[in-house]
Amino acid sequence: SEAVPFTLSPDLSATFAGDVNVGDDLNIAGNELTFTNDAASAYIRGADALIIESDHDNDDGSSKPIHFYTNGTEMAKMEATVATFAGIINTSDGNATTPSYNFTSHDGNGMYLEEYDASNNKEQVSIATDGTRRFRANEAGIWSDQNVYFAGSLRKFGEWHATSGT
Repeated sequence: SEAVPFTLSPDLSATFAGDVNVGDDLNIAGNELTFTNDAASAYIRGADALIIESDHDNDDGSSKPIHFYTNGTEMAKMEATVATFAGIINTSDGNATTPSYNFTSHDGNGMYLEEYDASNNKEQVSIATDGTRRFRANEAGIWSDQNVYFAGSLRKFGEWHATSGT
């Protein structure tokens, strides 16, 4: 028997036997695009940039967030001025000139993870400004690689022991 390429139901829904290729824009009047093959991964891919935008016509006057779910749990929500994540955020270690947690106005300002004692697998969290490490924290305590300034009092709880040098 010959395969039927598609069927059209009385409610005007169509079922296709294979891939559907669209030569230009695909506009969906409903509010869902559902992937029903539970045995395989689903992909949304673009040959160039892939843009996901909510309220593209800007007709509602308020932020329309984009929600990301897995297993029924919201893992991330992107709004006009804030991104919210549920759980741990993993990123690359970075370095002083390109910190992992960075600011768009200046690439060399931010926080990163660096190894400082490879033989003992020791790492520290460092903060850089202008591409240079200025502050670091590790299991021994906190360190400043530059001057430390105080506008108020410097307070120590407990007995004070000070040393100079190395």
